[in-house]
Amino acid sequence: MEKGAKVHIIIQDEKDGIRDDRYLSNSDRETCLGQTIPLDQIARLQQRCDAINRLTYKDKEKYKRAIFIHVDSRGNKDQVDVFFYHSPGSKLGKRLTENIHKTFERKYDKHQPNRGFRGTVSERSLYVIKKIQPGGSFPGTGQHTKRTRPETPRHPVQPSGLSRLDLPGYHKGFQGTTVKPKSL
Repeated sequence: MEKGAKVHIIIQDEKDGIRDDRYLSNSDRETCLGQTIPLDQIARLQQRCDAINRLTYKDKEKYKRAIFIHVDSRGNKDQVDVFFYHSPGSKLGKRLTENIHKTFERKYDKHQPNRGFRGTVSERSLYVIKKIQPGGSFPGTGQHTKRTRPETPRHPVQPSGLSRLDLPGYHKGFQGTTVKPKSL
């Protein structure tokens, strides 16, 4: 984005957009580029892949990549800053994933010296990165919620990885605002 990349946000919420609130309420208004998202898991994942593949075919740029950002719920003992997956056999996906991982390592070293970075890169046969045309990466952040007692509600914990680091241009213009994405 910082250097003129064309970015498509596939899952959108016309009303809420991108939010920067401390607590985010649940919403069932998300759409996949304006289309209702199916309840069936495979149909939902295939819809996302179809949208990405249509955009890949339509856009004439040579360098095309897909990044699926996943927010994972883990307890304190399972803390991982960020885990990164790429599809088995995808050279483009592997290179993209390794480059993102290296960027995270550099940013952690710069912004959180002496803390260390716990992130892993591995192959994983995930539906969405197997079914898309461009090379893809699946970074996931760990430890975003915890449960103190079984009957207590979940509450946010300081987020790891993606939101805490100053990634170039990633948060520009989003601090304290709601950005409403445009449909294609």
